[in-house]
Amino acid sequence: MGSMHPSLSPLLLLLAPTALLIVAAAPFGNPGQRARWTSRAVMLGVVTGALGALSIVANGPMSSPVLGGPWLGLSTRLDVLSVTMSLLVAFVGAVVVRFSASYLDGDPGQGRFMRWLGCTLASVLLLVSSGHLALLALTWTATSLCLHRLLVFYDERPRARLAARKKFLISRLGDLCLCAALALCGVTTGTLEVEALSGIARSYAVSGGHVPMGLQAAGLLLVCAALLKSAQFPFHGWLTEVMETPTPVSALLHAGVINAGGFLVLRTSDIVVLSAPALAALTIVGGFTAVFASLVMRTQPSVKVALAWSTAAQMGFMMLQCGLGVFSAALVHIVAHSLYKAHAFLSAGSAVAAKQSAELPERPSFALVLTSGLTMASMAVAVALAAGLSARAHPGEMALVVILALGLSQSAAQRLGAGLPVARVVGETLILTCVYGFVQLAAFWLLAPTTRHPDSFDAVLAALAVATFAANTLVTAKPPAPGRLRAILERGQVHLANGLYINGYTNRLLRNHA
Repeated sequence: MGSMHPSLSPLLLLLAPTALLIVAAAPFGNPGQRARWTSRAVMLGVVTGALGALSIVANGPMSSPVLGGPWLGLSTRLDVLSVTMSLLVAFVGAVVVRFSASYLDGDPGQGRFMRWLGCTLASVLLLVSSGHLALLALTWTATSLCLHRLLVFYDERPRARLAARKKFLISRLGDLCLCAALALCGVTTGTLEVEALSGIARSYAVSGGHVPMGLQAAGLLLVCAALLKSAQFPFHGWLTEVMETPTPVSALLHAGVINAGGFLVLRTSDIVVLSAPALAALTIVGGFTAVFASLVMRTQPSVKVALAWSTAAQMGFMMLQCGLGVFSAALVHIVAHSLYKAHAFLSAGSAVAAKQSAELPERPSFALVLTSGLTMASMAVAVALAAGLSARAHPGEMALVVILALGLSQSAAQRLGAGLPVARVVGETLILTCVYGFVQLAAFWLLAPTTRHPDSFDAVLAALAVATFAANTLVTAKPPAPGRLRAILERGQVHLANGLYINGYTNRLLRNHA
């Protein structure tokens, strides 16, 4: 590494996707050989990501020379965000490839599956290492098109074709939003290089001058593209219907595919924070999707469908974090959720057996949930104030602190209801909170050169987000209610089990226009 010119270091990130494309295009080799070659090519991504991290330590963030021009060029970007995402995609991809080799062993279409799997991973690795928005847009679309071939792997299944068609149409709408955003950025600034765009956007923020409407509109369009990519309400239906595809595809979604929307917001955060409507859209749509999908998830009898709804909820929470301006928390969330959910899908079969044999824990009382929520939220606010945060100067961070405390309170109430000592539950929760806070501080410090905190944020939106999650916590605990209200809540649960029928209306519309 010491003998390599610093400007060439980002080109390391091209090794793995190039190898994957070569393997995918190879006209020879049986399915087993293709699986082994694909696995080795993806593991090359782990190695190059590690080397890239060492290069960042030695030389700092950098971009490769641009092949082309400021509007249409190819370049790679080596920074904490690209290395983190490359390592994540390569690691999850390697696990999915190895699982697929045995899962589809003997299937006549295994070679075709491995070919498109390699192309999808190559597109994602190029996407997360893009240093030019033209390359990002190209790989953004390529990822979707390659994934489409995996979604229709069993093309004789009508539901698989329907889900793939729905995803295809939503993705093309997202592509239009992204291309329009890039056109506005290019016209306004004269460049689409990530580093140059970030510098221009930050100069507007530092000077306090008027931000061009083109950049503000571009920020909103970038957010729209991200929301469409990440299956946010009301465009979430395809995600819950991809169960007709092989199980490895569901895990592959968490290797930079479903969370590519979050990456786009992080990569272009300097532009997004210049647009107040963009941050508001992230907060409102992300927060609503998180609450809505989490409520629907609890009504699903199928483990895999419940996991899909959980993914929509988690992506919504990630978008909410971006909307609150806490971008470092969003990156930590992407990594943690991807690792957990990929494992959950690949082990779904054993999860079904465990669920059938396990005894359901007794639901804690509403009073215990309420007490635990108030206590945890108060403790979290006190710790945040001691750490130097304030509701006036940091409304987004304070809102996130309270929301996370409410999430921990449900787990604490469950454990207290099971009879565990109060001191043990409180102590373990505090340790978990401290570890999480340390990880967030480390992520914030590492991402400081890449993302920018918004200069101002609407405190009303932050308060609305807290109130929404607090209401969700109380409703989930099933508060005592008179008979008439209880009957209304029970009918509401039936409607939730069907996702408020939004997916049904969409399917009917697609069938009528097929």
